[in-house]
Formats: sequence, C-alpha cells, structure tokens
Amino acid sequence: MDAKTAEKDEPKKKRIYEGIKNLFKSKNTHLVHNHPLFLMAECDRYKLLEHPLCKSLLYKKFLGCGIYIFSFFLLMYLMFLGIYTTIVLRAKHPAAYYNLTNTSFDFSLCENVIRAISNGTIGSDGMKQTVDYWLGYILYGLMIPIVLKIFWILLTFYSMDLRRMSIVGVEIGAVGLSAYFIYDYDYQRNVIMRCPIQWQMGAFGIFLSYLGLSYYLQYVPIIGVYVIMMIAIFQRFFLFLPVLLNLVFAFGLSFYMIFQNFDPFATPILSLDKTGMFFKVNLFSLVLHSI
Repeated sequence: MDAKTAEKDEPKKKRIYEGIKNLFKSKNTHLVHNHPLFLMAECDRYKLLEHPLCKSLLYKKFLGCGIYIFSFFLLMYLMFLGIYTTIVLRAKHPAAYYNLTNTSFDFSLCENVIRAISNGTIGSDGMKQTVDYWLGYILYGLMIPIVLKIFWILLTFYSMDLRRMSIVGVEIGAVGLSAYFIYDYDYQRNVIMRCPIQWQMGAFGIFLSYLGLSYYLQYVPIIGVYVIMMIAIFQRFFLFLPVLLNLVFAFGLSFYMIFQNFDPFATPILSLDKTGMFFKVNLFSLVLHSI
C-alpha cells in the first residue's frame, strides 16, 4: 500500500518541484519579483509585512547592504541641503538690489538691475566671490547621485504601481527648483542676485528640500515613528478639510451679511479670512490642550 501511494504521489511531487523551480528562475528580475516580501508590498499586504518573521527578514536585508546605500544617499541629501541653505543665506531679496540701484520693483527690469550691479554702480555689493562659484559647482555635483536615485526609484515602482511613484515627488520638486534658483543666465554669471521669479521658486524649493528630508528620517530608528505619525495626522486633516471649509463658509458669509459695516467683515474675502483665523486658532488650542 505504501509503495502504491508513493508511486501515485510521485507525479504530484514532480509538479510541485517544477513549480518551485519555475518560481525562482535564473533571471534576477524574476527572482526579485517572485520574492514573498516583494509580492506582499506589491499587493498592499502590509499586515503580512508586520509579522515578526517578515520584520526579521526585512531587518536582516536592511543590515546586509541596504544600510550602506541608505547612509550614502542620506549623507548626499544632507550635504545638498546644507549647501543649498548656505547659498540661500548668502543672497539677499531682489528688492534690496532694486533699492540700491534706485529701480522700481518690476520683474521685467531684473536684467537692467543685474547689469547695473555688474558695471559696479553700487560697488562690490551683489558680486559673486570665489566661494559662491564653488558652492554652485558642488551643489550641481550633489544633484547627480540624488537624480540617479530618483530615476532608480521611478523605474522600480513603474513595474509595481504608478501611484507609488509620487513618494519622490517632493524630492523631484526640491532638486528642480534648487537647480533653477542657482542657474545663471548670461547676464547673471558674476552676480549673486537672483531675479524675483527665481527667488520665489527658490523659496518654494527650500521648503520642499527640508520637507523631503522627512522621507529619509522616517527610516531612522527612534525618530522615524514620529515622521509616520506626522504623515498620518496630515492625512486625517485633509479628510477633515472639506468639513472645516464648510463651517468657515457658513460662518464667514453669515458674518459678512450681519457685520458688513465693520472693517474686518467689509468684504466676503475679509470675512472668510477672519473666520478661518478664528477656527485655526481655536482648533490649534484644542489640539494643544488634548496632548
């Protein structure tokens, strides 16, 4: 009976063996895509990833080579952030240079102001020094590994889910806007002044740059959990935002109709602004007292 059973089960065992052999093919791409952890992430089975066995395997893989890759790109991004911050702090608002050259603050007159600075009209103020050139070159150099990393992540998520490609959106914006901020037009090569549009884009770029640092901090032990908490709070807030806007419009337009003869509520925009400030201050106080 045992021999017959073994002979009967032999084709079944052979099929299982062939299935396992085909699951892990020789190609590296197939090996990666068929890995259980990869399949869990691709199918959004995050609860399975929280299993102690999966956590141990992820931790082992991270300590194997992931920690070195992560540390390298974290160091590159910190250097990028430090250099970009230094460049921003060494510059002045364009309006300061407009005032020095007695020019009205008009965006179309930026080139005229820069040429006046280049001609020495206001002395050496606004001219680039050697350190400014080097800071720009270093920043461009640091952008290269960051852009390669972004491209690598985009290719990885392209084969999984296009929606996940948005996780590097902040970093793409930070690198792009910072590159535009330090870019020199022909008439800007020797001056530190940025045109008003460049300055505004640079301000948004410095905001995205520090916000993008959260992408790296979430993987750092101890402090990473607070980044996840912050993301969760913002997600809940955006879900609550339509309800909050409904209340602001309800009270704001009512106040506009009743208190229209008072300056703070003289227009619908002012009334909505004051009502929004009221809700913001009170909600912030409520959150502080609930902690």
